[in-house]
Amino acid sequence: MIELTKFRPVIRVNLEPGVYTFVKDSADGKSYLCHLLRKLSTADNRVNSYTYSDKSVFSLAQLFENKALELVMLDRYDMYPGEGVAEIAEFSKGGIVLIDSKNYEFPLRVTTCFLTMSANEMVIV
Repeated sequence: MIELTKFRPVIRVNLEPGVYTFVKDSADGKSYLCHLLRKLSTADNRVNSYTYSDKSVFSLAQLFENKALELVMLDRYDMYPGEGVAEIAEFSKGGIVLIDSKNYEFPLRVTTCFLTMSANEMVIV
């Protein structure tokens, strides 16, 4: 479990290491979570996120070079499908990977996760 309590909303990730995909509902806070994790990455080196627009700045493989990471969210993965599969597989042995993908079947074993959100808290189970 990872708890990020320094800022609001509090983020609680009640998952074991592995690869997780969100249900394919729209407008339930996944991109907002991605944004928050990116902001938090400067204050808490254990978390970060990646999305399609990051491709022009750094690669997905570069993201996983940070050995302090415990949680990574990949937003809009269907826009860069298949990228970094080996790095994701290796990272997921000890860390949590959250993937938002609308139309891509990830080639690794994944488990579905759910995001609930209120004004003060985001919980991923």
